Amino acid sequence: MMRFIIQSLKWIYEWKFGIFLFINSVVFMYIFYADINKKTGIGTREIIGDVTFKYNKIQRKFDNEVVWEDLDSNSPLSNRDSVRSDKSSQATLMLKDGTEIQMDEDSMVILEINEKVQKINFTKGSINVKKSKVKGADSASILVESSTGSVKVNDGDIIVAKQNPKALDVAVARGEAEVNIDGQIVNLTKNQILSSTENGYESKNSKVKLVSTLEKAKRIEDKKVEKYMKIVGATLEAEALKNNQTQQNTTSNQNTNPPNKILPNSNNNETKIPPSDPEALRHKKEQEAFDRFMKM
Repeated sequence: MMRFIIQSLKWIYEWKFGIFLFINSVVFMYIFYADINKKTGIGTREIIGDVTFKYNKIQRKFDNEVVWEDLDSNSPLSNRDSVRSDKSSQATLMLKDGTEIQMDEDSMVILEINEKVQKINFTKGSINVKKSKVKGADSASILVESSTGSVKVNDGDIIVAKQNPKALDVAVARGEAEVNIDGQIVNLTKNQILSSTENGYESKNSKVKLVSTLEKAKRIEDKKVEKYMKIVGATLEAEALKNNQTQQNTTSNQNTNPPNKILPNSNNNETKIPPSDPEALRHKKEQEAFDRFMKM
């Protein structure tokens, strides 16, 4: 036992530098992993709402910070939070006053909500904003602001889309909206759309219907299933076509080269060989030569 302890101490002494490096590597790897995956808490920030629905990847960045973190359903939101949705992702944000913000895929907003201001800084993508008046209370309007214009809603459901940095499209499904484009005010009512064109903007009447984030998520899932089934179906069809071609080739070979058939002759013990089968004729000649040899 004493000898074993002495050998162990000697081994540790000889490899102490390597052991030290190994332990340091493990510790630093753990610290790095924990730092990458940690979630920053709300802390003392004022909570202005939460995430009521999320599909796929939704991220949030606190004000004056550079790190984006993943959000889950029921995650609280604070003032000046930046929220973005990834491709094929959907999210619904619910503010304390009941305003609902539905974020389409590849969209980004900055929430500036306090006692003085209710503003959504809209950067890109497409969002649906559902703003309703609260009975018996003076509910302030909410402003959706972007680099190309702004939309003010007091009581209504609207769609705001920004397909490129210089455009802004607005559609009203319920209520009214006031659109400000370069100082020019356009008032939209139910089933009216303001679209950007090459010559500026034009408004038109058209049926507008809001599609919920849940329904959009289901459509994304359906497209994934449809794409998968097309790939699987094409593979199965190719396999079936290949098997069918193999069967056709086998049948064709059987028709062109039928197997040797021995046709019994009722008059004698000799067999009749179809003249079109050279292989059978060769075997017959060999058999006849063998029979003559045996009779010698």
